[in-house]
This record gives sequence, structure tokens and C-alpha cells, in this order.
Amino acid sequence: MRVQCESWRAQVADKDEEIARLAEQLNRKVEEARATMTSSAAGMMSSSGESGESDALVKKLQATVAEQKQMIEDFKERLHMKGDFNPDTTKVLHMAINPIDMAHQEYKHEVETLKKENEQMRLRLEEFEAQRGSSTQHDADVTERVQLRLDELQHERQLNELKEKIVKLEKEKQRAREIQSQLAHKYREMCTQLTGFQCKMKDENLYQVESVYEPGHFFLFKRSDEGDLQLLESDYTPQWADFVETYLMTDHCIPAFLAAVTMQLYARDGKSDMQHDDTTASSQA
Repeated sequence: MRVQCESWRAQVADKDEEIARLAEQLNRKVEEARATMTSSAAGMMSSSGESGESDALVKKLQATVAEQKQMIEDFKERLHMKGDFNPDTTKVLHMAINPIDMAHQEYKHEVETLKKENEQMRLRLEEFEAQRGSSTQHDADVTERVQLRLDELQHERQLNELKEKIVKLEKEKQRAREIQSQLAHKYREMCTQLTGFQCKMKDENLYQVESVYEPGHFFLFKRSDEGDLQLLESDYTPQWADFVETYLMTDHCIPAFLAAVTMQLYARDGKSDMQHDDTTASSQA
């Protein structure tokens, strides 16, 4: 383990040196691009008639910007590279304060800064190309227009990010609704299988209870403000008057009432099935 830690520390040091070297190269390229742009702006303001020299400067700026973009991409690719190791023989240690992660975050921030500066130079280059034949434009005006364009791009990016978040949230909301509907359906099915009754909410405080052994006939229960349930009169309740008297009026127990109804209907359906089987057997005989 100690040997692996020493090897890991050496890899960290190598990574830090490589990252520092790449960052120094990027900074040097940025400074060169800035110097080239400054000389280009001064030359264009002093002599607008020298179109050949301006063309050469524009091409040089374009080459510098392209080279800087490539450097940034190489830098990002190197940041994401990981060392090879055998997971069967090597145990990876995750430090609470990992210097590689810290360096990665710092230089990631630096890369983002360089990308913004690169975008500014690109926009300035476009402005120089657009105003190359005019000698009345000032560098301050170009800088102002570039800043306005950068603000517009920033607002566009923020708007696109918000739109993506809205679409993602809508999908998550729809998925949550589907899951909730599926769970509610499974819950109702489970209650029906366990109790033998289908319960439906007809109103805020009105519930319809229908036995699976006698579809099309149901009891109506109303929930009071105190939370109690009361059986309402209907065309179906008179045939269960004895059970109503025993389990509801005397014992005040709705589960016992519904269980008695279930047993009564189950016994009746069982007798019907036995009679049907006897009739079939007699016919075959």
C-alpha cells in the first residue's frame, strides 16, 4: 500500500507539472494574441488605405485564434486523462481533499476564463473585418459593441439553459404522475383482492362500495365532518336489514358488516357453483 501511495504521489506531481506547463503556454498565446490585436487596431486606425497589410493582420489574428482554440481543446483533453491501473491488484484511495481534483477545478476555471477572452477576441476580429475600410471607427466603439454582443450571447445561453431545465422538469413531472397513477391502480387492486370490495369516491365525502361477488349493486357511505362513516339508504340496503341492525346499529362496526355481506355472497355463489356442477354431471349421466 505504501508503494502504491508513493507511486500515486509521483503521478500527482507529474500531473501538476504538466498542467502548469500547459497553462503557461495558454497564457503566453493569449498575450501574443492581445499584442497582435493591439498592433492590428493601431495599424488599421492610422492607415485605412493599406488593405494588403490589414488583410495580412486579419489572417494572422485568425490563425492565432484557431491555434488558441486547439490549445484549449488539447488542454481539456489532458485534464480528463486518467492513469491506467489494474482494479484487481490496485486499490484506489479517495482523499477528502484531493489535490488533483483541486487542480482540475482551478484550471477548469482558468480554461473557462481563457475561452471567454478568446470569444472576445473573435468578436473584435469580426468587428475589425466589418469596419476595415472605415477610418472613423474608434477602438472604444469596437470594444463597446463587442461587450454588447457578449452580453447578448450570455443572455441567450442563460435562456437556453432555462428552457432545457423547464423541459427536464416537465418530463420529470409527467413521469411522477404516471408512477403515481400506476401505484394508485395497484393499491386499489390490492384492496379489492384483500377485502372483496371496490371502493370509489363519488364526491368529496361520498363513497361507493361494491362487492366483487355482486357487481352492479353497491352501498353508499357518507363521511361526516367528524370523520365518521354512515350508511345511506338505497335500493340495495333493505335486503341486508338484518346485518345492518346487528353490525351497524348495535355494534357500530362497518368492517364486520362488510365481512358478513362478503361471507353471505360467497356462500350463495358457492352453492350456485355446486348446483351447476351437479346439473352438468346429471346431464352427462
